[in-house]
Amino acid sequence: MATFGKLGEFNKEKETFENYVELLEQYFIANGTKDEKKSLNIFRIIGSEAYGTLKNVLQPGKPAEKSYVEMVKELKNYYMPKPLVISERFKFNKRNQ
Repeated sequence: MATFGKLGEFNKEKETFENYVELLEQYFIANGTKDEKKSLNIFRIIGSEAYGTLKNVLQPGKPAEKSYVEMVKELKNYYMPKPLVISERFKFNKRNQ
């Protein structure tokens, strides 16, 4: 089965993970990838560096034991962490000093 388009490996220096996931979703739609196959394809597509990160954040579990949605959620949490309230408050209060 031929695939439509080409999606490169995720490179955190060139793009945000959120943008990459949007491209990944469009790639899956264009190629008619079913939900159960997305978790298998993500390993091949994201590249070895992002896969290593995925393995680390899922410890002690394994990526193959997780669904596509769970893997994307964990990678989003890693690459796009929520700002700490105390840190943001400090920056806000320091701005006028």
